[in-house]
Amino acid sequence: MKIIANIEKIVMYIDNFVERLTSLFWLFGGFCIFIMALVVGYGAFTRYVFREPASITHAITMVLMLACAIFTIPYTQKIGKHLRLDLLDNVFPKAVSSAIKNLFGPLLGLCFVSVITWQSWNSVTLAIDISQMTTTNYPIPTFPLKLMITIVMGTLCVVFILQILKYLFALRDNCNEIRTNEKHHKGDSPWIS
Repeated sequence: MKIIANIEKIVMYIDNFVERLTSLFWLFGGFCIFIMALVVGYGAFTRYVFREPASITHAITMVLMLACAIFTIPYTQKIGKHLRLDLLDNVFPKAVSSAIKNLFGPLLGLCFVSVITWQSWNSVTLAIDISQMTTTNYPIPTFPLKLMITIVMGTLCVVFILQILKYLFALRDNCNEIRTNEKHHKGDSPWIS
């Protein structure tokens, strides 16, 4: 039992670090929205005031939109504020519904995101090997963008693993609490007050 307690301490330490990291990602995603608003405003200003649109604004906006979407996903998953289909919550018993939400959902998410992480890493290595660039008027190397996806999706994999482990630890604690309560109340008679 001491080994499991030590593993739980390590998981909680890693979870604390991942929460800080993902919250920084989340703030960076929000900062990308702010910068994107400035870039779009600059593009609109140059288009309508100077009658000369700045074509770089489209490329910058695409990169910032990707960064905004990608960087906010892990923290949103971590704090549980993502969209969730709760149609089955009332159909199944509470324990089954909780297992679906806290175990099977993150497990399926982990499978999906691990494939994205793996394939995006393959895409990063290919982009580096062939010196791949975007096809916009102002070419940008694609490997930093693809590496960004790989790092953030890898972090999301860690978030899913930590959610699964924390649920299993909480399940173990609930089982231990039930056993403890049963031992204490085993000798009590319901007829004696």
